[in-house]
Amino acid sequence: MADVDVNATADSNVDVSANGDSKSAGTPQNDAPETPKVEDLMAEMAQLKADMARNKNALDKALKEKGEITKKLREKQTAEEAEAEAKAEAEAQRAERE
Repeated sequence: MADVDVNATADSNVDVSANGDSKSAGTPQNDAPETPKVEDLMAEMAQLKADMARNKNALDKALKEKGEITKKLREKQTAEEAEAEAKAEAEAQRAERE
């Protein structure tokens, strides 16, 4: 058997549990993470707001570019349809002459 110091005082900073683990008696023994400080939370919130603003600007830019591309596509399709219609009318007129 292991020798045990029977002269240990109650003022000792080390607490030995039943399973032999030693823990400091001066600190709380909870498994919850340390509560964040207000300053840390405020800094995190400011960072998140900055990220959100940056993402919103990027989204607005992408949507504007999409709108411009869509507008150009519609103009192109309209021009192609007008060209196809003019070509069909020209064909119809040629067919009537013959």
